[in-house]
Amino acid sequence: FQCGWLPRAQCRAQGAVQAANALVRSLNAATATIQSVRNEADSGIADATTKLNTLLQQFRQLNDAITSAAGDAAELTENMDKRDALARDISGLIGIRVVRGPNNDRALYTDGGVTLFETEPRTVSFQPTLSMTPGAPGNSLFIHGVDVTSPSSPMVLQSGSIFGLVKLRDD
Repeated sequence: FQCGWLPRAQCRAQGAVQAANALVRSLNAATATIQSVRNEADSGIADATTKLNTLLQQFRQLNDAITSAAGDAAELTENMDKRDALARDISGLIGIRVVRGPNNDRALYTDGGVTLFETEPRTVSFQPTLSMTPGAPGNSLFIHGVDVTSPSSPMVLQSGSIFGLVKLRDD
């Protein structure tokens, strides 16, 4: 910063004002970046919710075919492999525990203990956060009406990409 003809005190004051302005611009840019990342994470949660509901419907179709024992042994084995692959895909989105039932049946529970699939898929719902308030968490994800992402949830998710996106967005 160059003052030229200005007195020393006034020169220092102008230098401080310019430095403060640069700091404000930098903080505003950082805030905009953080808000953009939070909005992208929120959008990712919405996309993952749609994908999860689709995977659960596919899981149901295969599980029904397996438990009804329709088809030959080769078809049964193929369906079981496909169902296992779907469970892996689901576990990438949301931490799950797979429980075996009679007649090759499977149930899915979140790693927090919420029923995700037991004979029927549970509805996974999420309303994107329209306006991200700095420092405030976004909207919660619900499974069959149970909040699984807010800090106050007794059955909060512990793993999966949805868990990661919520952490990125809110923390």
